[in-house]
Amino acid sequence: MSLPPLVPNFRDLAYRDLVPVPDRATIHVTMGSLTSSSFWNHFGATTGEMDFKSLLEIEELQDKELEEAKEHRRKCEIEERNALKAYRKAQRALAEANTRCSYLYHKRNLFSANVQPHVED
Repeated sequence: MSLPPLVPNFRDLAYRDLVPVPDRATIHVTMGSLTSSSFWNHFGATTGEMDFKSLLEIEELQDKELEEAKEHRRKCEIEERNALKAYRKAQRALAEANTRCSYLYHKRNLFSANVQPHVED
């Protein structure tokens, strides 16, 4: 599976765009291929090592791993949203601080300009 090209804003991509979801026909073919000898030959000797029960156990483990990954993704999305909110808040605070500094510099310059003639006298 090749990855999609990078985009400027990764939020434009949905998770479904990154992971293809098989249709029912593909699932049926996949399940049918479990009974073919080529599938079992791929895993080596089938002396009871890879029976249906162990396939179900593997599937359950994969389901559990998928659920854990989805939960981790959900936590990361929340963390990202919170970080973005904090970043925007910091940007606003910085803009306000810059505005206040500019105002105070201007006020100081005006004061200095008003005091200068009195000091020279």
